[in-house]
Amino acid sequence: MIETSSTGLDQQVKSKFNSDFLRAIFFTLLLVSIYRLGIQIPIPFLNEDAFKEYFGVYHYFNNSSSGRFSIFSLGIMPYVSAYVLVEILSLFIAPLKRLRKGDFKGRCKLKQIALTLTMLLCILQATGIINGLKKMELPSGLKILEIGHGYEYVLLIAILVGGVYFLITICELISKFGIGHGISLILLSGVCAQFYSDFSRHLSISKELDSKVYIFSLCIFFLFVYLMAILLKSKVLVGVSYKRQDNPDYLFQFNFCPSSKIPLIYASSMVMIPVTITNFFGIGKKFSNWFSPGSFIYEINIIIFVFLFSYLFAWLFFHPKRRIKKLEVRGWEFRNNGISSEKYLLNKLFIYNLPWTVFLCLLAIVPHILICSFNVPFYIGGASVALIAAISLDVLDRYNFVKTKNQKPIKIAEFHDIYDATMIKNHLNAQGILCHLQGYYHRHLLYFFGPYIEISIMVSGQDQTAAEKLITDYHNGLGLLIKT
Repeated sequence: MIETSSTGLDQQVKSKFNSDFLRAIFFTLLLVSIYRLGIQIPIPFLNEDAFKEYFGVYHYFNNSSSGRFSIFSLGIMPYVSAYVLVEILSLFIAPLKRLRKGDFKGRCKLKQIALTLTMLLCILQATGIINGLKKMELPSGLKILEIGHGYEYVLLIAILVGGVYFLITICELISKFGIGHGISLILLSGVCAQFYSDFSRHLSISKELDSKVYIFSLCIFFLFVYLMAILLKSKVLVGVSYKRQDNPDYLFQFNFCPSSKIPLIYASSMVMIPVTITNFFGIGKKFSNWFSPGSFIYEINIIIFVFLFSYLFAWLFFHPKRRIKKLEVRGWEFRNNGISSEKYLLNKLFIYNLPWTVFLCLLAIVPHILICSFNVPFYIGGASVALIAAISLDVLDRYNFVKTKNQKPIKIAEFHDIYDATMIKNHLNAQGILCHLQGYYHRHLLYFFGPYIEISIMVSGQDQTAAEKLITDYHNGLGLLIKT
């Protein structure tokens, strides 16, 4: 009888876990599907036949948000750009700086400012799109967009701006009730749709291309994803003591990607400057080819710049001196066997940033080698690798949490510092409190440039009180949500 009861209880718990987790997945897929369907709805007053003739059928049936000039043509990028701009301004403007370094309410106010700035950016972009479409017409004189300067003009601006805020709402709902961070998943859906569209188009026009090329390319792509996932998960714990206790706790974590993926973007931009200048003035075509992607000089230069920016951003994002002071304010100090704490951290940073820097170099040059040497007709790498790796790990962590605790996770704190979040997670786990960091891996790849991806600490209901007390007692309430 006891065994039967226990088995029945296990089945109930398992059923509850399955239903909660599946419900969250279904809710996420539903909202992402709403976004993808919205992309197929063209803006009013658009002559679709004229549009297809002007841009081509492929562009019209493209799966990107701008392919059909839909109600979601502006996408989520105005909000992303506005939030990053507010984050940068908070370094120099005193009131914003106080909000950025304040409590959860301060972060909420920064978000409100970003939403307001988003409105301005949306109006400017929507106006530019509408004015551009109004000027486009076919040789027959047929216009693509037939509107005047009255209410129709204002209506189109309102629709495009409203599409952005509707999309922001979808992202918020996914983050709160779904699986993973909403913005990450929306960006991933766009990347996947674009990849599928490009793959299908190349497959249809290059049927003679050996299928082994595609298989090989996909294997390289998923190898990149796998390697990035390993580096994101790799960690080295460092001993820290609270208020000069004798026995250190190994809570502070060195990650194997301290410079994020930002160095790759900056390195590519720097290497392409000579090509941009020569193309702009129409001179030095041979010189331009030397610095074009795929050339030997380009690959050497991008490796040099990746190393330079990788260690520069690793130091900026980590900044040992500020990190030490921040921990000392909270009552923690490093246990480094008599070595200067700053020197100790710099040495560790130099060592653990090397594997990630080498990986970034491979991510920069291998796609060009595939295109130039193996005639692969599409680019493999970039944002798609980062998004797939980060979101896969985020969903896997969420699955493991729900499977272990058999409870729906509750958000108790929000962070915008990778090292704070990881140290508190390690501290909670050391005390037997399992937690999940939602949005952690995507933010890990962005650091300062990803304020729109907050890191949420989520625990089970039975651990909520203990987790909040630990954060308050040992970390000065860092990131703790204010109860309403």
